[in-house]
Amino acid sequence: MRKGFTLLELMIVVIIIGILASMGIVQYSATVEKTRSAEAKTIIGDLRTKCGVYYMEDSSTGRCAMSNLSDVIPATSAGCTGGYYFYYTVSGIGGNSSTFNAQRCTSGGKSPQAPSGSVWTVNYTANYATGVDTSWQSSPAGKYM
Repeated sequence: MRKGFTLLELMIVVIIIGILASMGIVQYSATVEKTRSAEAKTIIGDLRTKCGVYYMEDSSTGRCAMSNLSDVIPATSAGCTGGYYFYYTVSGIGGNSSTFNAQRCTSGGKSPQAPSGSVWTVNYTANYATGVDTSWQSSPAGKYM
């Protein structure tokens, strides 16, 4: 009687290891991307707070332009430079609310692992007059929650 493994047994083991490795790589990529999304949540929260201070001082969000928020996020991040994985914009300036948008960088080796054509963004609208803010919204849905 011969001792050892047959070629078929070895091939089955290699296939199983390959399947497990591919599942691990997918999970690893998703975990890394979710970790990078913490940047967007943190900076949008800081932008919201800073604009809230401006609203309390002026009863308007008129000073919520990105040029006035450079202590929260440097203006150069708008072009996806430095260590940032998102670039940020603020809209709705001058009223009672502001909308903050973080869009995932797609250049400089920072592209997310996404299906082609996906737009990866995080949006948050803060209403300073009522104190009621809309919930976080992201695209793809739930990706950055």
